[in-house]
Amino acid sequence: MRQACAGACRLSADFDLALTEPLGGDAMERPPHGLMHGVLAGVALRSLASCMRKSTPVARVTTVMRGVGSHVAPEPAIARHILRAALPRKPVMSTLKSRRIIGFSFAVVVACALLGCGKRAEPPTTGAAASAPVAALARPYVVGTDAAYAPFESQNEKGEIVGFDIDVVRAIASQAGIEVKFVNTPWEGIFNALAQGDRDLLVSSITITDERRQSMDFSEPYFDAYQLIAVRGDSKVARFDDLKALKVGVQTGTTGDEAISKLQGKTSPNIRRFESTPLALKELEAGGVDAVVADNGVVVHHVVNNAGAKFKTVSDTAFAPERYGIAVKKGNAALLAQLNRGLAEIKANGSYERIRAQYLGAAPALAAPAPSASASPASPASAAK
Repeated sequence: MRQACAGACRLSADFDLALTEPLGGDAMERPPHGLMHGVLAGVALRSLASCMRKSTPVARVTTVMRGVGSHVAPEPAIARHILRAALPRKPVMSTLKSRRIIGFSFAVVVACALLGCGKRAEPPTTGAAASAPVAALARPYVVGTDAAYAPFESQNEKGEIVGFDIDVVRAIASQAGIEVKFVNTPWEGIFNALAQGDRDLLVSSITITDERRQSMDFSEPYFDAYQLIAVRGDSKVARFDDLKALKVGVQTGTTGDEAISKLQGKTSPNIRRFESTPLALKELEAGGVDAVVADNGVVVHHVVNNAGAKFKTVSDTAFAPERYGIAVKKGNAALLAQLNRGLAEIKANGSYERIRAQYLGAAPALAAPAPSASASPASPASAAK
């Protein structure tokens, strides 16, 4: 606004100068450079000059100029040229006071033109025509995921986020009629990102727990999981209790972390915590730990795709069943309803089972754990990924 007014004042001075300068000579001399750029504004200036000749009130002059409010005002030199051509060859105003009044009016008009530069306001529309632009401008929902948990969520060689969770949410979004955008989000800060509104929803093999329900809402469960123990092929571990005196690797803040903390004590020096389960499994392969406790889907995927490591898995019925859900900010009932509707649709039309088979197959370890006598290492409400 300050720049527009300053420009208007400068043009007012030029306009005043045009009225006081002698109008003799060739008034239709070759126009200054850039005149064509200001043709529309020039037409408006001619209308303004016409109004002046007719002693039209200032209010009327403003009305005349309003139609070109969306065009850029001409340069001062262009304005003087057009005014010389439009005004009569005799003095228009005889007093300094009259010239000042006209100059001020012109300044106001130019300020309005500068502020109105840009696209003209479109008339309001109704019905489908009105809703279409609104839908086009709707931003996609931002989905947070810790992309280091194959086959559920990980990054491929191109840096794209892929996996079972990703395809499930894409299929849900398609059925729900919404757009989604996945953003790699470290596990340690993923829930805080949701709470602060940086993420609209989360899908990251997140176990539904009573504790988490207090600060966020969950969709209906989309996957059943349980904890699984990974050990080297020559290990004597046969059940969870056998890990009590061994070095165990877990991902920080997961169900595996909670379970082994209850067994050995949270501050036990034998617990090795890692940023991701794959890192813990790499440490097992290197001999740095004796076992890894993690979600069954991730453990099985790693064992199958790293046959050279010669791992084996050990299940235990003492591990409480877990169910994954899509998390949304507490109270976002509208988004939650859309997600649940989409999930029901993909389960009904077979899309869900096709995605599951693609990423998880029919690996034996994905079935229910074999019976084993052991104390319960974790409760359903424990922290989990």
